[in-house]
Amino acid sequence: MLFANFCDYAKHHYKYSATKVTGSEGATLLGLTAGMQKTVDCASLADAYILLANSALQLRVRCQRVTVGSHAVKWATKAGSKCFDSSVVGNIRTQSGRYETVARCVFAEHYFVEIAGNYYDPCLLTTYNSQNEVQSWMLNDGHGDYLNKLFRIASDPSHLLIRIPNTTNPKPNGFSWGFLLVETKDLDSAVYKKAFRIDKPMYKRFTHSVNGFLKSAHLAPWPEAI
Repeated sequence: MLFANFCDYAKHHYKYSATKVTGSEGATLLGLTAGMQKTVDCASLADAYILLANSALQLRVRCQRVTVGSHAVKWATKAGSKCFDSSVVGNIRTQSGRYETVARCVFAEHYFVEIAGNYYDPCLLTTYNSQNEVQSWMLNDGHGDYLNKLFRIASDPSHLLIRIPNTTNPKPNGFSWGFLLVETKDLDSAVYKKAFRIDKPMYKRFTHSVNGFLKSAHLAPWPEAI
């Protein structure tokens, strides 16, 4: 009941930002009156829930913030992920331009709360049985010119993610960066080999460069001819 009430409170008083906002931490997020709103990141939201839980449980059980991931490796949440901020529908879009079609969030790090072995994620309005359950797609980064631009989905070799240059607007709500989901079979095989240093099985068609994909989706290309 406490978690459900906090999630409902978040829906009415917070807007989401993947980037930390100074001044929106811990106790500053609690006790907001009707009509008041603050922009928060997942870490600050977790800290606010810990304060609330510690007060309600009177420190009878251990409450702590959990960090999943590291800045070295990106990953994505499961399909259909929902944020307390209903305007946030993920940051992976299709070539037709709809982020809500995929409804996954790419993170390097994400934060939620562990209470007595149970995991509560107020940012994504859900609970987990294990700490790493939030990670649905692990992403393998490209090499060289493709570093931090082209990503292979470890569990789904039929698809790739292309990072969209942040010169492209509109950006996905709540995030500084978006990603384009494309089919591996459409990427030029020489590009795939160069980016990931492995041979790709031969497909009937493999025509696009990374920038070719971006242009076909009416997105700004990277300055490099990749």
